[in-house]
Amino acid sequence: MAYFDAAEHAATRAVSAPDLTGVGRPHRAASTHFENALQLRKSGFDRVKVMDRIGLSAALFNEGEPEQAAAAARPTAIAA
Repeated sequence: MAYFDAAEHAATRAVSAPDLTGVGRPHRAASTHFENALQLRKSGFDRVKVMDRIGLSAALFNEGEPEQAAAAARPTAIAA
């Protein structure tokens, strides 16, 4: 459980955000949680950052932001 830091918690909230929509619970958009996770990730977590970036892109697309989703999925965005 040592790896379960604030970044991992944010990513977990991002994954569960769409489920909360289905049950009518108030929540922040999944993309917000994925952005938070990306900001909090420490160096050395490159594979997890890629998964966060994929999640961010999918969340933005599902939230009706296809242009932002495409930008988030670009390889140059991953280095950011």
